[in-house]
Amino acid sequence: MVEKYDVVVIGSGFGGTINALSIAREFKNNPKHAKKKILILERGTWWTTPVGTVQDPEVKTVEKLRNANQPVQYWSSNNSFKGLIDIFTRCRKREGNVDGLLDFTQFGKKGLFGIGWEENDGISILRASGVGGGSLVYSNITIRPPELIFNNERWKAVAWNKSDRDSYYNLAREAIGLGVLYALDKKNNVPNPANKINSGLSNIVTRSAGLSAHWESTLLPSIKRIGTKRKGHDPNDPSPLRESEKDFANMFWIDRARAFQTAMAELNSSGLEIEYGTVDHSINDINPDDPANIYGKDGQSKNYCERQGRCNIGCLPGARHTLNKQLMAAVYGPLDQASGPYKDIIEIRTLCEVQTIRSLESGGYEIRYYQYGQQSLQNPKPQKNESRVQGTTVIVAAGTVGSTEIMLRSRRENTLSHLSKETGEGFSTNGDYLAYLGKTKNRVRLTRGPAQTSYGHFNMNDDGISESSPHFHSLEDLGIPPALATAVGFGTTLFNTVVHRSRIRLQDIFRVLVFGIKWLWKIILAPFVDQYERQDFFMNEDEVVSNIMLVTATGRESSNGKFRLGKVDDGETTLRLERASGKKFIDDPVYDEIKKSLEKLAEQMRDDNATNEDDKQFKSPTDDAVALSHPLGGCCIAAEASDGVVDEFGRVFNTSEKGSVYKGLYIADGSIVPYSIGVNPSLTISALALRISEKVIQEIK
Repeated sequence: MVEKYDVVVIGSGFGGTINALSIAREFKNNPKHAKKKILILERGTWWTTPVGTVQDPEVKTVEKLRNANQPVQYWSSNNSFKGLIDIFTRCRKREGNVDGLLDFTQFGKKGLFGIGWEENDGISILRASGVGGGSLVYSNITIRPPELIFNNERWKAVAWNKSDRDSYYNLAREAIGLGVLYALDKKNNVPNPANKINSGLSNIVTRSAGLSAHWESTLLPSIKRIGTKRKGHDPNDPSPLRESEKDFANMFWIDRARAFQTAMAELNSSGLEIEYGTVDHSINDINPDDPANIYGKDGQSKNYCERQGRCNIGCLPGARHTLNKQLMAAVYGPLDQASGPYKDIIEIRTLCEVQTIRSLESGGYEIRYYQYGQQSLQNPKPQKNESRVQGTTVIVAAGTVGSTEIMLRSRRENTLSHLSKETGEGFSTNGDYLAYLGKTKNRVRLTRGPAQTSYGHFNMNDDGISESSPHFHSLEDLGIPPALATAVGFGTTLFNTVVHRSRIRLQDIFRVLVFGIKWLWKIILAPFVDQYERQDFFMNEDEVVSNIMLVTATGRESSNGKFRLGKVDDGETTLRLERASGKKFIDDPVYDEIKKSLEKLAEQMRDDNATNEDDKQFKSPTDDAVALSHPLGGCCIAAEASDGVVDEFGRVFNTSEKGSVYKGLYIADGSIVPYSIGVNPSLTISALALRISEKVIQEIK
């Protein structure tokens, strides 16, 4: 007997969680949907902190999940070199470690004996595997793209005007910042404090929680922060701040935020007209202007940010708004309760890797997937069993890479024989780029604060349409977890190799070996000479990266890449990527403009007295590859099947009849975004997912 569910959701990231909770709320509140069930299939496992928090001082979360027969992994908690080893051995998902968290996916054809790359497609993607999807490792940035993005023709298929967008983006902010169920209750004028999982979005730039950044609070962080008149000053007073007032306004700031925004202000004064400010964080923080947030008993007292700089590898204080918190509260309930309000509606099944979706003649769909057992020392090679489940309604939300691969495989195996020929088309890097700016003149302390604090928007005069310059793009500061800071000494050559090159060169290997020998010699020598002069070997991770600046970029990229299934028997990866123009992805015009902006930023921030050649300035490497964490497209929204895979509500086109869709089959994640948005996409994906969930609820009988 194949199990049957009313709704099957594949994936538990932003698209999956938002749809699962929205539909579950409808099932619970509407008597006609009584006894209907939702199944969430997630390829990863649960992840949580091993450290006591404000809400869970005894770390009972793990016990609660295990009592519910849910597999649990701990974040890597060690901030030294031991943590780096733990990340790469236990937390990295790979063959033989199916329950890893960090999935670093590359595309191409392996070389002889699987060593190196015979062919490399020029793209590497970092994604998450676990309950909560991408929310487990993203930088918590909840930002809306500028309106110029929606001028592009590919967005015309979505019939939402500026007012509609405002509504969905604001709802998405509430869903991420407070909770999906609370946001929907509030929208329907029945707010329930019990559904307020988080404390709302924050602007985190102060050195510790509870300090005032001395600016006027606004709904959006669109005001310029550096040089802004401090709280209490007349906002209409045009006179600039005195130097003493500037120091007062920024004295409590995280060094990295202050240095980055000061550089942006200087670039802005030079005539570039940059829009810059503080990002909205989906992280709980103590608001000194709202005592209820600290002491309240109505669900507002939450874990808060401790500025540990670990957002991308696991928040030990539990302050980040990861979606696993919302799912756990809904299904298993708070720690002091035996179960959650949706336990009888939602079932979460982990370590399930979906292969295909088959349309059934009787209606609905059959999902074929592999169910993995939990890995352990006693069970190093867990069983992999093929299973099947049926759903009347199926929502595919496995992420850009996962959903596209499922749909391509389903088309190849003829289980969804009438998918659009555009399946796999429209892939976008979203202009993702990661840069090392060299040694800074001011301390930036990369290991302190949230992963990212500030942004700068360039080329705001972009029309959003033309492929000629200018291209809108964003730069954001980037912190580094202390455990990863231990590898900084490998130098920019290794950094550029990992991030920007498709092949490792002999000189790269030689440089790493030389560094290793020098490092080993320092270890041997340090105890004997440290008594005379403190050795670099004894610096902590914060000191090692105190004057090193990392910056990420996103931008309006052409979005003309294409996924195809790889020939695994010939040594290819399961998916391959190519650019329609035949050029490399790094050749997109947006990257030239990003590099120009990085050069200008480096000029403002670098230490001109640096002695090491690598530290003197940002140099554009000879790039032939792009590393990214915000892939988009592959199952794009379009007006009809000849141009895309889904309609504006995520309904999958059925080409057997013009204008028809596969009834009850939806896609709701980054793969449907029809064109790059030039900023972190979590808020946009959430806004689209909320819009899709309304249509799903409307069409479920």
